Amino acid sequence: MIDNNNIKMDLDIILAAVEQSPSVVMITDTDGNIEYVNPHFTMITGYTREEVLGRNPSFLKSGTMRRDVYDELWSSLRQGESWHGELCNRKKNGKIYWESAAFSAIKNENGKVLHYMKVAEDITERKKSLEALQSSYEFLEIIMNSAIDTMFVLDLRGDIIMANSRAEELTGYTVGELIGTSSSRLIPDTVFDDVNEYFSSQKDRSGSVEQKTTLVRKDAAEKTIKYRLVPLIQHNRLRGLIGTAEDVTEQSLAEGELRKLIQAVEQSPATVVITDTKGNIEYVNPKFTQLTGYEFHEVIGKNPRIMKSGSQPNEFYKGLWETITDGREWRGEFHNLKKDGGAFWEFSSISPVKDENGVITHYVAVKEDITERKQAEDALIESENRLRVRNDIIENDLKNAQTIQKALLPKTVPQKDGFLVQYRYIPLDAVGGDFFTFHDIGPDSFSVFIGDVTGHGVSAALFTALLKFTTQKMDEGLYTSPADYILHINNELLGIMSGYFITALYAIFSRDTISGETKISFARGGHPYPVLLKKNDNSIAMLKSKGTILGMFNDLVIHEKSVELEKGDRVYLFTDGIIEVYDRKKEMLGLEGLSEIIRKTAGETLSDSIESILKKVEEFQGIPTFEDDMAIIGVEIT
Repeated sequence: MIDNNNIKMDLDIILAAVEQSPSVVMITDTDGNIEYVNPHFTMITGYTREEVLGRNPSFLKSGTMRRDVYDELWSSLRQGESWHGELCNRKKNGKIYWESAAFSAIKNENGKVLHYMKVAEDITERKKSLEALQSSYEFLEIIMNSAIDTMFVLDLRGDIIMANSRAEELTGYTVGELIGTSSSRLIPDTVFDDVNEYFSSQKDRSGSVEQKTTLVRKDAAEKTIKYRLVPLIQHNRLRGLIGTAEDVTEQSLAEGELRKLIQAVEQSPATVVITDTKGNIEYVNPKFTQLTGYEFHEVIGKNPRIMKSGSQPNEFYKGLWETITDGREWRGEFHNLKKDGGAFWEFSSISPVKDENGVITHYVAVKEDITERKQAEDALIESENRLRVRNDIIENDLKNAQTIQKALLPKTVPQKDGFLVQYRYIPLDAVGGDFFTFHDIGPDSFSVFIGDVTGHGVSAALFTALLKFTTQKMDEGLYTSPADYILHINNELLGIMSGYFITALYAIFSRDTISGETKISFARGGHPYPVLLKKNDNSIAMLKSKGTILGMFNDLVIHEKSVELEKGDRVYLFTDGIIEVYDRKKEMLGLEGLSEIIRKTAGETLSDSIESILKKVEEFQGIPTFEDDMAIIGVEIT
């Protein structure tokens, strides 16, 4: 059985608790009409219970709340859910008050909603405190955001608890991202630790700390900042740090560049002088003192004319000043005197220095000591004059040598039955070393000697004359063995070539009148092989034989070779100037290249073939001038 007495006692206790509650309690029916309010309701609103029973609580509305707040409240209640929130209401006397309210539905045992109940707490004073605090914070934000530099507040752990909008520009983080972030995320840990330790150790905790450090932005870019920190004191206790930060990255870079510039000027191997617009010296670098002997204090305020040697006319200096006062750079050479009276030369570049308005404020001169160069130039001029005289003599000697060398070459070719002989000789502008000669050794035979002395110039001409004399003397001996001829030439030249050498070839062309046999017998000393062009099939043969250069070695081994020739055959003898030509790809023509050129002239006359050979060699090289003499002799069997 239900004990009614106990139920009544419980209800009495609950009613007493509601009646004495420090919170507002209101009960309405399902339409929202008030059925009950406790005494605290009357104390807060000023309305008595009799004045509100049966009324809708909407009469308490202040008119400052948004309609959707009430719509949300009733929607929750009608769905059987509770609602919590803050409401701004109006008292009976018209004053506004705030309450933190909780609305819920009262249901029977079947879950049917019978009533609604509100339990509310007056939070007016708390709201006012929060609003005052918010106003103070906003006012502080306005002050901080009005600052030119970044401002921030750190707690004792080094966490950022406040920052202005300038901090966003400096760090790349939003203020929201910065709040609660450790300062070590932006700057080295040691910065906060050192500053905090410093202020903690100060008895009066006064003063400030100013330093530079590196700040890492959100985008990982590094900035150089100059910060200033002061202690935040409350009730004589250190609560944190208030700081400002300034981006001095460009300034630091400029200062670094300026330091480098100053060091460069101070350590420059060139003299640097800066004057005012009247030419009075304001600065000289150490090199100036080293060069002139004048100390810094001896020249400050003085005009550089104290170093004039007097060797340069006034017009020279007048032109200088006209140039620099017109805003242009002047370049020239000074002949000046040192402190000890010693003369020196210097090359100078003087430029005007202008301010932001283009007005000349100073002149800067950068000078280089050129005394040794001037002395070298004078010596060079004197040497050039001596060389010019000597060169004129040498040129005259070379002209004479060219005349003599041309006189050494044969004027005619052998006229023999059964043989046709043609030659071409292309000398360099300088004196060359090519030489050839013909010798009649019988009614049906003749010899050809062709040689090349290394080098060019007078020496080559002299050795060519020696070679001419030697061959003439040997021709008188009627040498019939080409090998003996070449060996004798070598013996005659040994010990007198003085580092030079000769390549040579001696060939005898002969015809047997009885048998009709025609042949070439030859020997060579390091000379290019003869080339044979056969008439019957237009084939080419290089007539090879062994032999070493002449005038250098005692124990030469010279091989002699004979080759039968037929009517129409041609033999070409030449110096190395023809085969040692290069095309634009730096590839040499060579003996094989020349042989192919010769083969293609088979259908031409002997004279035309020689012209064609020289033309093709020139085309191969690509330019009309050659680096060596060229001599080519053609012998055709007729």
